[in-house]
Amino acid sequence: MSPARAERGAILVQVALALIAVLGFSAFVIDYGVLWASRGQAQNAADAAALAGAVAWAWDAPFGDKSDSGPAKRNALSVALAHKVWGEAPSVTAADISFPTCPDGTEACVRVNVYRNSIPTFFARLVGVNVQDVRATATAEAGLGNAVDCIKPFAVADKWWERRPVAATWTVDSTYDSYDNFGNLLPPVVDLYEPPTETSFGSGFHPYGPLNDYGLKLTLKQGASNDPSALASGWFMPLAFPNDKGGDDFRDNIAGCYPTPAYVGGTFKTQTEPGNMIGPTKQGVNLLIERDPGASWDTSTNKVIGSAFAVSPRIVPIPLINVDKYIADGKAGRTDVDIVNILGFFVNRMNGNDVEGYLCALPGKFVAGVPNVGNESSFLRTIQLVR
Repeated sequence: MSPARAERGAILVQVALALIAVLGFSAFVIDYGVLWASRGQAQNAADAAALAGAVAWAWDAPFGDKSDSGPAKRNALSVALAHKVWGEAPSVTAADISFPTCPDGTEACVRVNVYRNSIPTFFARLVGVNVQDVRATATAEAGLGNAVDCIKPFAVADKWWERRPVAATWTVDSTYDSYDNFGNLLPPVVDLYEPPTETSFGSGFHPYGPLNDYGLKLTLKQGASNDPSALASGWFMPLAFPNDKGGDDFRDNIAGCYPTPAYVGGTFKTQTEPGNMIGPTKQGVNLLIERDPGASWDTSTNKVIGSAFAVSPRIVPIPLINVDKYIADGKAGRTDVDIVNILGFFVNRMNGNDVEGYLCALPGKFVAGVPNVGNESSFLRTIQLVR
């Protein structure tokens, strides 16, 4: 046999070995790539579902409902199933949605586990691997806020305990019967204001917890700074933000956004001529309503309907003040007001010279080192992924 005939077919061995290596790399690149692409899609589904659950936990009544039929689980499940993982809906049930303790120790987290089983393989079938599975998890927190960027220029009297002339339940028609028109206490029994803290809502407005005020219809009425005896529910003083130059700026701050952050514990000055702000109030409120004219408040669900926005611009933050401190400061010559809480308020309409609306929650932000109020008192909520 000649040397040439002895080497015939030797290349087939090398080709066969190369094919095995190529198939191995193909299985790694293609099938492993499918695995990681599916894993990314599953993570997107888990992230979106957890955020949807936290949003529902924070803003859909009843607050903090952990049941399978509650808004948090329903929204999270719906969003998870709407996200395709390698062309199919993932395997998610109500049992895959839980409410663990948050990293900061609070109890306002929603966790979602997403599964996608039996994703087909291509080249890995050659070694007996026909399917592969993926799993993803995400946790979102519905946290408390203590600051906003677009406060409205109304310093509203917080709610109080009705004790004069007799103990009674506070209503939207209540008056604060604690002072005469000179700011002197009316003994022996007076209405009592108790500001909110991190552990108690005191006597103030609160959107959650017992006898909460979520959805309460409240009319804001401009008060007279020189007559403490005229205090009533919805009483407010117009605020003067830094660099304001009168009615035009006041109107613009209602219709638009005052750019400086406001927070619980912060201080603003009141207008020195509040009587001149009735016209700008009407103008500003009407301009604000025109930004989302189709929005309205559904009293059966305590939600805004018909809005052209995810969060209607007619849901605005309004500062609440301690009326006792306001009166005491006024007697001392101060014109400042201190914010004890920030109210969520859906601006419904102008009712004569007054601003009519509904109490609700709204997005806020958390600023470290700034005072806060408790879970039941806070109208501001922050939503974020924590894991």
